[in-house]
Amino acid sequence: MRELFEDMLARPQHYLPAALGRDFEEQFRLGLDDLGYNRLRKQNIERPVRADLKRTLQEPLAVEDPENPLQYRRHYIFQPYGSQQYPDVVIFDEDRVISTELKFSRAKEGKPVWNGGLPRPNGVYVFGSYGHMDITYFRGGDILTADEVATLHGFFDGPLRRQQGRFNRDQMAGQAYGFAAYVRKAFDQNQQHNPEATTDFFGNPKREALQQAVLDYLPE
Repeated sequence: MRELFEDMLARPQHYLPAALGRDFEEQFRLGLDDLGYNRLRKQNIERPVRADLKRTLQEPLAVEDPENPLQYRRHYIFQPYGSQQYPDVVIFDEDRVISTELKFSRAKEGKPVWNGGLPRPNGVYVFGSYGHMDITYFRGGDILTADEVATLHGFFDGPLRRQQGRFNRDQMAGQAYGFAAYVRKAFDQNQQHNPEATTDFFGNPKREALQQAVLDYLPE
């Protein structure tokens, strides 16, 4: 698998043939095929095992890779939970399960859009920019610790939700058309609170180190 990631750095134009995220995803999938990984469908996995695997893979604070519970040793599932849920690709490589998330930008952006999801500490993130015609990658835990992930999620799970409920009960209970305040979980990456923060993954002075950490982590 390391060969695929090295090739993405050497030939980004091959993996970014058009300004469409689905083309980027397809090129990554074809790269796995070329390496001899076999595509699975989640229906190939027994339902109880599938449910346990989903809980494990989508655990937001997991630091270690889950152990492979299947007999499949060189396989992958593409978008097992749909295009909007993490991860985009689950790779079964011998005893390991590797979660990979593909991020894409048409414009010349230096950072992905995170919306309501934060980097998982044990996830591998591949970011392709058509505008830059460049690709970089990093492990979630190398840019955001599990403690930081817990703190950010906790902001929405605590007093803010209770405040929303009180406000709507006290102020909107009589609203004739049912309008109410809704706190939407979303995360952004900027320099507003830390002017020294790195928000450009392509110009990041630690870019090579982050990429090398992924290569060291991946099986050959």
